Amino acid sequence: MPQGGIISPLLSNVVLHELDVYIEEIIKKLMENNGMKKKSLPNPEYTKLSARITRLNKKISLGLATEDDRDKKK
Repeated sequence: MPQGGIISPLLSNVVLHELDVYIEEIIKKLMENNGMKKKSLPNPEYTKLSARITRLNKKISLGLATEDDRDKKK
């Protein structure tokens, strides 16, 4: 098969997908054998909004003006 043929990218994707699945299975087994669980990373946007909500709730509980209150006065 000549390099750069139409079927080459398709075949490489099939092989690479199978390799990915195989490697993921190996990693999963190793982690289970070592008593580890896969940790997902927190979504940065969620973290930012959660912190903002916490700050606003604290301001509200203390009776301080919030950014939303200032926007309504304009």
